[in-house]
Amino acid sequence: MTGVCPARNTEAVAVVYGPVPRILLYTTTWCSYCARARSLLDALDLAYEDVSLDDDPGFRQRVYDLGRRWTVPLVMIDGDPVGGYDELAALDRSGVLAERLAA
Repeated sequence: MTGVCPARNTEAVAVVYGPVPRILLYTTTWCSYCARARSLLDALDLAYEDVSLDDDPGFRQRVYDLGRRWTVPLVMIDGDPVGGYDELAALDRSGVLAERLAA
């Protein structure tokens, strides 16, 4: 199941970050780091597509093929793997996330 989580104020995001890039978040419902990644993206008011892997028995291989990691969440921005929640949070804290989204 795939859900789209639109930013609450896309125009404001566009002013701060420029055109909104496509963010994909590969997750499972039982993963606490997935919930943290969702919460961070929601707090930043960024639109993202939540790709649930709950019904995919081979999800670890799928995540590895996409991002060269075995765990979820897998955050992808414009088709490039960013990593998981820890990497996403570090990019946010350092300001690199805002720069990347502005590019």
